[in-house]
This record gives sequence, structure tokens and C-alpha cells, in this order.
Amino acid sequence: MAILFGLAANRIEDTNASRSFFFNAVQTTRLEHTIRDLPGPVQSVALSPDGKTLVAAGCGLKQGNICSQGFIRRWDVSDPRRPVALGQPVAGHRDNVASVVFSPDSKLLASGSNDNAIRLWNVSDLRSLSPIGQSLAGHAWYVTSVAFSPNGKLLASGSDDHTIRLWDVNDPQNPSPVGPPLEGHTSYVNSIAFSPDGKLLASGSGDSTIRLWDVSDPENPAFIGQPVPGHTDAVSSVAFSPVSKTLASGSWDDTLHLWDVSDPRSPLLLGQLPQGHTQDVSTVIFSPDGKTLASSSYQDIRLWDVSDPVHATPLGQLMGGHTDFVRSIAFSPDGKSLVSGSFQEIRLWSVQIDVNAWHDKLCNAVNRNLTEEEWLQYIGVALPYFEVCPNLSGP
Repeated sequence: MAILFGLAANRIEDTNASRSFFFNAVQTTRLEHTIRDLPGPVQSVALSPDGKTLVAAGCGLKQGNICSQGFIRRWDVSDPRRPVALGQPVAGHRDNVASVVFSPDSKLLASGSNDNAIRLWNVSDLRSLSPIGQSLAGHAWYVTSVAFSPNGKLLASGSDDHTIRLWDVNDPQNPSPVGPPLEGHTSYVNSIAFSPDGKLLASGSGDSTIRLWDVSDPENPAFIGQPVPGHTDAVSSVAFSPVSKTLASGSWDDTLHLWDVSDPRSPLLLGQLPQGHTQDVSTVIFSPDGKTLASSSYQDIRLWDVSDPVHATPLGQLMGGHTDFVRSIAFSPDGKSLVSGSFQEIRLWSVQIDVNAWHDKLCNAVNRNLTEEEWLQYIGVALPYFEVCPNLSGP
């Protein structure tokens, strides 16, 4: 009967609290496949915007404790239960590859490495991954994060040298630096992200702050407002909602924050998500519809309902199973799949967070409606009776 009352509550008012009933009562995720045939530890994973290709990158060869060659490898994940490796792992970098990202049109891949360089790759040929032009040099230390602008014409890179650089990649054969380096952070730049309109860039740093930058004129980028405080340790990851003015941040202080950046000069803290991880948060990402946030930590991943960011709630149970630090996660473009990468393996998950679909599944499980007598006894006369499970006939 508890399920029927939960269904009734959500039918009466679709809130974060009533939604959380579903995702604590049912299995919202399912492990579809685990990839363990890897050249080395995985640092970054990315899914192409068309959802068909998975890329993983990391360290492919070590000499002692020092990485001497990075790797990039691709899989066809059209069927996430049966990923198919595409070609052989590719080197291309002389050190660990820390970040990979697809261009919005799925034609290019950008990689940032601990060899201080960035490379562009042609991914149109499924049989081989080939570099385009020369590597992009300019950073004085490890490149930790790379991100394409929404129109694909601009690439941003963050580095352990405390700076961010912008690159014109409209002609991938001849990319070039744009404007001056973005300076101001007093420690490593761990993560960067473009806003959906491409006018803002957010950066998270080892100095425990977030900075927002106006990049509407890439030749003259400008820092906006003041450094955004709130975290008590390094900010490891930042991500913009694709459909709103909400920014998410994750930190080594084990917390996640949601920010309203409608006025980037004065970001407003919407809230700190309830305790969800007990160790460093490594990555935060939004689902394509902006209603779900995924976060990763030591050996686990958590989903959050952020359709009302002021009252964000966890969805279901922790997604466990990794035996090492989860370094990177990525949503598929339809939001129905999630990929997670750790040192030893990559996991492909199906994600089921459609409330309407779960209504029907739970109704079929209990196979009945509340009776009018039960409604009167437990809910009362203030709300008129209705069938909680209209797909079933009768009580």
C-alpha cells in the first residue's frame, strides 16, 4: 500500500520529494557492460554528441612511476551492452592524457595532456584516429581540461600553470591562440565549462574558488565579478545546465554546490546538495534535459534530481562497483546511458529516470488501485478520489 500512497502523492503534485519516492523504491540504473581491456589507467571519458562513439584516454605506458606515453581509444557503443573496439589505441601525447572532448558536430576530438600540449583529432574515420595539424603549445604545465564552445569554433584549455587559454579551431588544420591567457587563479585550473550560449566560461581551481569569464569577444576575454567562494578545498569540476542559468560545482571537500549565474557578477548559491559522497568529488555533469545531475567520487556515482535546484534530492542508491577512483563520467545525448571511467575499467550504465514510465511499472507491480474506502481513511475528503493507476481497471 505504501507504493500506492507514493504514487498518489506524485499524481497530486509532482515535486522533488514525491519524485524521490520512485527513485528510492525502484532500480534507476543498471550496469550494461564493463570494459577492462585497456592500455592503462583511464583519466577521461567522452561520448560523441550522436551517442555512437565512446572515447577513453589516460596513461598507456609507464617507466617506473612516470607516464611516458598517453593513450586514446574508441569504441562503438550503439549497443551499450556490446561495445565494439574501433581500431587500436593511439598515442599522440608524450604523457598522460588528462582530458578528451568531442566537438558539437562529432567530427573532431580534442585532447589535453600532461605533456603541456593539446591535440585535435579527426574522428570521421572509424578505422583510424588521426591527428590534425601540429599540437597546440602555450601552457607551461599540465593541460587538465579542454572544452569546445557550443558552436565548435572555439576551444578552451585549463592548466596546472593557473591559466586558461582560448583557441580558434574554426580551421582545424590551422588552429591559433585567441586573445590573452585568462589569469587570476592562484592554483591549478582543474575544470572549465562553457555556458549553453557560449558567452560565459566557468573555471574551477585548486584555490577553492570558481571564476566566471566573459568570452563573448574571445579576443578580449574578461573576468566577471569576484572569485566565487563556498568550497573549502579544491574545486575539481564545474558544469553548466544545458537548459538554465544553473552552474554545478564539485570539490575535494566532498560537497556539490548549485549556483544561479543569471547575474554572473553576483552568483547566488542555490544550495549545497545533501550529503552524497564521503570522499573527494571528481566530476559533475548535467543530463541533456538539465533535470538530472550526476556526480562521481572515489568508487561510486550518484544521480540527483535537480529539476528544482533549490530542493535537489538524490535519485536512488549509489552506483557502485568500481574498485578504484572514478575519474570521469559522461551522459549519452538522450540521457538514457551513462559512462564512468576509473583506473582499471570503464562501466556503461542504463539510466531510467522517466517518472511516467515508472508510474506504469509500479502500478503493474502492485496490480491494483486504492479503493474509495482506503482513500477516505488515509487521505480524507479534502481531495476528491481518483484512480492512482489509470492504466489498470477497477480497484
